[in-house]
Amino acid sequence: MSMNISGNQDLVVYFLVDCSDSMQDELSRIERYINEIVPSLQAVNKSYPRMKMKARVLRFSSTSAFFSSQTALNIDNFSARDLISNGQCAVSKAYDQLVQQFKGADPKQGNATPPVMILISDGHFTDDYQQSLKALKALPMYRLGIRMAFTPGQNINRQALLDFTGLEENIRPLNKFEAMLSIWGRGR
Repeated sequence: MSMNISGNQDLVVYFLVDCSDSMQDELSRIERYINEIVPSLQAVNKSYPRMKMKARVLRFSSTSAFFSSQTALNIDNFSARDLISNGQCAVSKAYDQLVQQFKGADPKQGNATPPVMILISDGHFTDDYQQSLKALKALPMYRLGIRMAFTPGQNINRQALLDFTGLEENIRPLNKFEAMLSIWGRGR
């Protein structure tokens, strides 16, 4: 799994963070892991001069799913912050947000670059997410994008995470977060 970058392109890394109550004890660690990986992402960005890497955090729980910034931020200005738990785990809200974000974008038409989508969750979703995921899977940005899931602990719903990633090998423990660098041929 690696990414081929050519031409002048914006590449957006989406961190989909489960901010439900079941993740409460993990959120500060997740925030730290995201922020610790940023310098490596900045180095990757510098090694691809035609690429402009940007990032966004999409926080979701039972009450809402929202981006932490109005637009994707240049990786040099990006940091994760304010990850606060709130309610149950309604991942469909995050999937719906991505559907809205990706509508009309088609890498095959040259009007977008496939994104990197990083789901950080235990996979214990409390909603019926299948319809929202089906709508997301219908979009070229999802199908051509890279999807990974990182999980805290052993008590996870692997099937729900596999539904998102599509590949067992793309589900990793949170303490192997640097594995996301393998997208660019770095890391483990």
